[in-house]
Amino acid sequence: MSDLINREKIDVLQAKIAAAENIVVCSHKHPDGDAVGCLLSFANFLSDKTKAKYILPNQLPDYLAWLNKSSDIIIAENDIAYAAKCIKEADLLIAVDFNDPMRLASLAESFTASEAFKIAIDHHPMGDYRYDLVFNDLDVSSASEIVYILLSQLNHRKINRYVAEAVYAGIVTDTGSLSYSCNNPSTYNVMAEIMKFGLDGAAIHNLLYNNFPLKRTRLLGYILDKKLVVRNDLSISYYVLTHKELEEFDYEEGMLSNVINYALNIRGVQMAASFVEHEEGVIRMSFRSRGDVCVNTMSSKYFNGGGHKNASGATSMQDVDTLVNLYISVANEYIL
Repeated sequence: MSDLINREKIDVLQAKIAAAENIVVCSHKHPDGDAVGCLLSFANFLSDKTKAKYILPNQLPDYLAWLNKSSDIIIAENDIAYAAKCIKEADLLIAVDFNDPMRLASLAESFTASEAFKIAIDHHPMGDYRYDLVFNDLDVSSASEIVYILLSQLNHRKINRYVAEAVYAGIVTDTGSLSYSCNNPSTYNVMAEIMKFGLDGAAIHNLLYNNFPLKRTRLLGYILDKKLVVRNDLSISYYVLTHKELEEFDYEEGMLSNVINYALNIRGVQMAASFVEHEEGVIRMSFRSRGDVCVNTMSSKYFNGGGHKNASGATSMQDVDTLVNLYISVANEYIL
């Protein structure tokens, strides 16, 4: 936490934001609540910076569209040329909730080619890419929590209900409603502070978790009935979804949010995984675990992924059967 309240670094951040004409805040492909929460925290905080741009590689989940200024987010897949132009013209680039520019997908080349001052704000282990300024803490619940800590130090008076709602959404979704990565008192201190802005926690919970289309419920039922595999002998579970299956359910970004938790909340299961072919030939994996079972280590060692102790992910172009068999074969290294 000390690195996040380093006055010298805060002063650099403040000076760079004040001097910048064209700020771009961006986050990773397949954005989750934390990525969107970070972006919209900045969007509402920097409302006086009229030239600032907020960019995602692809569409944000529908259950986050209620957040203020969500319609201002530039979706690169809708106009890649414009998104790349915004990055090229930027004099300050702020990367939130990701470390490797490759997670920007189609925007990665534009980002790395930019000569703008680059700032990273993340709670994952930093990779090889070198930013000009880094705010990173692995013990913090979410990147949104880090963003709030930084913005509070820049100018607490500029934090309003909309900033607070974005931070709240980021923290809650990235901790599974405070069920993992949530043992740091700082998280609860931040939650207490943002509630002072008049947030309705119950209403926000409904918007985040009880606001899905019917087709998502049908997809969930299909997964639980037809696709979920439970290996009681190994204390693991998993499911596989093909690209064709997603098309059959008219899949939209965000429809699988938290579905993997159903695979984990089965008695005796200590580790759960999902293998989903969102794009043909590309498998996105999610891993969840209980207690001291560290899926982050497994994800990094065997799947070139990363994340948190109890919630990690990876992407691969390997055959899905190969990936599933690898998961099954190495699980006993991590099950307690």
